[in-house]
Order: sequence, then C-alpha cells, then structure tokens
Amino acid sequence: MKTYTKYILTGIPLLIANNTGNKTNAADKIPDNIKPKYTLTQSSGINTPVDTSSKFVFAEKYGRRGVVYKLEDGSQIIRTNGTRQWRNNNAGAIQYGDFARKNGAIGTDGRFAIFPDYETGFKALQTLLKTETYKNLTIQSAIYTYAPPSENNVSAYLSRLKHLTGISLKLRIRDLDDAQLHDVANAIETIEGWVPGTETVIPSDTLLFAKNHYTR
Repeated sequence: MKTYTKYILTGIPLLIANNTGNKTNAADKIPDNIKPKYTLTQSSGINTPVDTSSKFVFAEKYGRRGVVYKLEDGSQIIRTNGTRQWRNNNAGAIQYGDFARKNGAIGTDGRFAIFPDYETGFKALQTLLKTETYKNLTIQSAIYTYAPPSENNVSAYLSRLKHLTGISLKLRIRDLDDAQLHDVANAIETIEGWVPGTETVIPSDTLLFAKNHYTR
C-alpha cells in the first residue's frame, strides 16, 4: 500500500508517497489540512485530479532520477527513483517525438516520452504496435525492431515474452486479437521494467519549494 508522511521543508508541508505495491493500489486518505485537489485512484499510474478541469499540462526531467509533472491548477507532482517507465508513465519506453506527442505525451526526460497517466502511456504502446512499422511483422521481428540487439538481449526478451503470453512468436501483429495485443503490450511493460519509486505532492498553495528548485 502507499503510505504518506508529512515533511516540512522551508515551511512547506509535503506528501511523500512511499510506493510499496504496484500501480493498482487503492486510494489512501490524505490529511485534510494538507489535502491537494487530487487523489490516488486504483487504475491510474499517477495522481489524478478530482476536479477534472485541472489537467496535467507539462512534464520534464527533474534532477538525475526524477520527473516533475505540472497541473493546470498550479499543483505539481515529483516522481523520483523507481524505473524510468514508472517515472514517465511510459510502459513501453517509447521515445519522444511526433508519435508520442500525438498519443498524449506531455513532455520528455531528454529521450523518452512522459505521459500524464498510466492509461495514456499503455494505450500509446498498443497504438504503436498497430502502426505500419510493426503491424505486418511477426512478434519476433517486431521485437528485433522495437528492442534492437544493440541495446537489448533480444533472445532473452523474446523468451520471456513467450513465457508471459503463451503466444506464438510467429504470429503477425496484425493477426492478434485485442486480448492478445493487450497481453503482448503488458509483457513488454513487464520486461521493460515497472518499479514504483517515490511521489512528492506539492499543492498549488505551497510552491516555495518549486520556485526555489524548479523552473520550466
């Protein structure tokens, strides 16, 4: 479960979410005196605004192992440690570019796209697999393109994907049904790595920390 600890830094109450579970943890109660305008949800990979008019509008790299998300209402969320995929809500380690932007990316860590929530990033992965680049390839050939030998142990990647999905690697991406495509995308997420780190929530009325340590 996620537990919250109240910290005071230069007079600012911060919420530190210590992730000890997976991305589907249920919402935890935030103390009313420092409760921001968003809460944790079961399906979301990141805090989602309760007020739907407050949206994630921008994100970028923060320090060596962090990402800062900015909300429309001025609130911020800083994710540190964990894996890049978790910090970026980018299950498939999709690189930033036109495709990522068209599929909901709101920033980059310098190379990889940052998505506003888990669902958007996972959907982008599924959409990518259905593009002209991949859809006519077998799963095996697609992985060689997706995770090239220059950066990955492709044999091990394929072996684990086959173990996780039970799907023949000789099937073409275009021939997969929705459930199979979801399983392949989910396996890619697992192989790429999804390990939660720490979320620091900074309400819009306590932004001295951000002003001192972060500028767009």
